Amino acid sequence: QAVWHDWPGQMMENRPEKRILGFSWSMLAILLLGTALRFLNLGRQSVWVDEGFSWNAAQMSFRGVTRLSLYDVHPPLYYYLLKASLWVLPDTEFGLRFVSVLCSVATLAVMMTFVYRRWGHRAACYVGLLAAVSPFDIYYAQEARMYALLAFLFVLAFTELVEALEGKPAHLIGWVAATTGLAWTYAYGLLAAFLQIGFFLVYWTWQRRRGRPFPVRPKPVLMALAGALLGIAPIVY
Repeated sequence: QAVWHDWPGQMMENRPEKRILGFSWSMLAILLLGTALRFLNLGRQSVWVDEGFSWNAAQMSFRGVTRLSLYDVHPPLYYYLLKASLWVLPDTEFGLRFVSVLCSVATLAVMMTFVYRRWGHRAACYVGLLAAVSPFDIYYAQEARMYALLAFLFVLAFTELVEALEGKPAHLIGWVAATTGLAWTYAYGLLAAFLQIGFFLVYWTWQRRRGRPFPVRPKPVLMALAGALLGIAPIVY
């Protein structure tokens, strides 16, 4: 029989949390705070030279953006997204930076969800609050460049890989997509993609040599590795 001698704090901790869209009210408040800070004065600052280059790329056709990426140091994914966003957004400072804001908010949401599933509500709130008010994150969320997209894809690739290695092979699809996106966003993204692929291979080999069962069957693993390598191959070329 259960012993009903919990302390009041423990009773509060064990009560089911009210949630909306997968977030508790406190987590949702932190997410809204981070969103508000990223939209604050978004269109007030003038466009600087690199943002002007992004605007210029967004005026080109998709074919033109692809050709531009052959001579630019940056791959074309961000420019594709920026061009598509300007079909529905105003061609202003606010509109140019909107994609970066969305990527930064999405990064915050993925981080909080990931931490919540493993370390609980309090840890998720701490992590979310630190990221929500981070001047570094807010700065790059308000810049019409690819850095917020790069951060989002890096966090997504890492979390999807961890989920997959916990025995959820469906997350390999998200990992392949995010890893490929990293390579198509920035040169450092290509480095991160190779590091994650290398970690995957080393971890798989290490588990097999120790005679431990790998949490994912070989066929999905090989398909995921092949997909990631094929996805980044055009950028390597």
